[in-house]
Amino acid sequence: MILSLTALPLRIYGRVTNAILLNEHKGSAIRGALFEALRKRSCARPELATCHPCELVPVCPISALVATVDPEWERGSDPPRPVVIDPPLDPRTVYEPGDCLEFGLTVFGTAGRLLPYVVLAIGDAGKAGIGRRYQRDGFWTQGRFEVERIELASPFGDAGEALYPAGGDNKTFRSPRAPFSSASVLADLDSRRPLSSLTLEFLTPTRLVRKGEVLRRFDLLAFLQRLCERLQALERRYGEGVCDPPFDARALAQDLTVAHDSTVWHDVRGYSSRQKQAVPVGGFTGFVTLQGELAPLLPFLAWGQLAHVGKDATKGNGWYRLLFD
Repeated sequence: MILSLTALPLRIYGRVTNAILLNEHKGSAIRGALFEALRKRSCARPELATCHPCELVPVCPISALVATVDPEWERGSDPPRPVVIDPPLDPRTVYEPGDCLEFGLTVFGTAGRLLPYVVLAIGDAGKAGIGRRYQRDGFWTQGRFEVERIELASPFGDAGEALYPAGGDNKTFRSPRAPFSSASVLADLDSRRPLSSLTLEFLTPTRLVRKGEVLRRFDLLAFLQRLCERLQALERRYGEGVCDPPFDARALAQDLTVAHDSTVWHDVRGYSSRQKQAVPVGGFTGFVTLQGELAPLLPFLAWGQLAHVGKDATKGNGWYRLLFD
């Protein structure tokens, strides 16, 4: 299957200037800080509780990036968001001054035209504050960081393209030469074929739901169906809108077997600023090895590394990477 979708996977390296306290689900805090930074910089109607009643939705970078609204969208008024967070993978939840805070952020398709807003918001988020508030010297404060470097990353682990600083002492942001595309995927995969087996490492909690039931272990058909739905929704919204040929998850699942499954469930809760309460965001992590007719599935799996899969994908859940034997 070939997607017209493109992606700009950024890797951000920040230097902590004020101690940052995060919960176990770090992606929620990063996405929340990004949303608040975009809102403070770009929102013309801050008195509104949500973007839905705002008449500026068609031209607003906030509604286009992190609070997507479209009354004509086929599955309700909330189309898929084009920004995905890759949270820090280290086990720390406290980052002291001088520590490096490293995370990823991917912008998909036509939303890439708004990349300058995203880059400015990252810097603003670091200065405004991120994570839990705490008391220091009798005053309430919050974690902060300064952006030191931004790269256009590769999902296959190749060297990244430096975007900030642009070079030498030039503290400016340089636009990427080209986005990640299906041509990029196919070029890399061609060097790895033929394959008889492939391992997926689920890096962050992956939460798959089937008929209202949360699956506590990896399920091949549910995984392929959720991945199909997510990529096709992103393609329709931010690509040219046509998946050619269409993706048949059930047919592909019949030609594959799960040779190894060492996934384990993690109960994790995150805080929802919209609901003003903690919400379950747990899922499984670990390794799954697939065997069988892998060739038709490889491009889709490669895209899934960027898009994530399952519930709360935009906040960092469902992030996996491919391990080639």
